Amino acid sequence: MEDRFEEVSALFTKCFEHYYATQCQCAFPRYHQIISIDCVDTGDSFSCYETEMLIEMSKPYFDIQKGPKGHEGAHQVWTCRKCGSTYSYDWEDFSIHVSRVTMKATETKVAPIGKPAVKPIPLFLGLSGHSFPPQTEMVPVSYEDFEVYMLEL
Repeated sequence: MEDRFEEVSALFTKCFEHYYATQCQCAFPRYHQIISIDCVDTGDSFSCYETEMLIEMSKPYFDIQKGPKGHEGAHQVWTCRKCGSTYSYDWEDFSIHVSRVTMKATETKVAPIGKPAVKPIPLFLGLSGHSFPPQTEMVPVSYEDFEVYMLEL
């Protein structure tokens, strides 16, 4: 299983190189799609490995500030260092086995240049948790298919 995570980590490193050769991650709809996967949107209880990893690997590209008090879990405002787009970052612990992390654009300052996001969302590492969305929302795919999806212009 660890090799699968290393493969995706290397792929996401390649994605950031690809994003910054053209603009930044903020211009790519499929980046937005993966970082914004949120179990709250489907009424389920899961976390997504790709979402967690891509958000974690995004940190060097953002200035991060604490959000307003009063939120459960952790709320932050992330600002892209290159284009100034802003995102709302949220983390919440649902249970001993499931926590949710998501990032959603609040203001995008660049025009989209990457391929549009599609549904069902292709995932290689997939989901972990108690209840999951139907395969009309997210579907398991091979590494090769996930790589093509993430790098396709």
